[in-house]
Amino acid sequence: MKPYLLLFPFLTIAMTCLWLHHTAQEKIAVNNRTIERLKKATIQYVPLATKAPVVVSCDQLRTVFGKKLNTVVIADQQKLKEIATLFRNANSAKDRMLNVRVKFILQYTEHTETYCMDREGTLEGYDFRWDPKIVKWFKQEIER
Repeated sequence: MKPYLLLFPFLTIAMTCLWLHHTAQEKIAVNNRTIERLKKATIQYVPLATKAPVVVSCDQLRTVFGKKLNTVVIADQQKLKEIATLFRNANSAKDRMLNVRVKFILQYTEHTETYCMDREGTLEGYDFRWDPKIVKWFKQEIER
């Protein structure tokens, strides 16, 4: 038997270990729930104090505010971890009509979630929970 043929099983094992390590970096299990890594966050907004002649829904944000709409794209991993943590601790407010001023578009490894925030800081969106820390973060980091 040729000695270099003995390397193939070891290379296969090494490649499998590298693939598993990469996969583990993409998804983290917390309380038996898989949380994907946040890849990018896009925040579309007008200042929270902005008035509009109509109640603005999440879908109407761009239509109503048009050129007044600001967009911030966040790709910094430290900030993305902070954003992911904030949205993991929020509460749903789907039971009320919101007058939207901010739209958060969170792009994860395998899916995208959209959340909208009204003037008071109440959120609606993809299966989430409410946390006032999101409003505080938005005012400090984005709206300054």
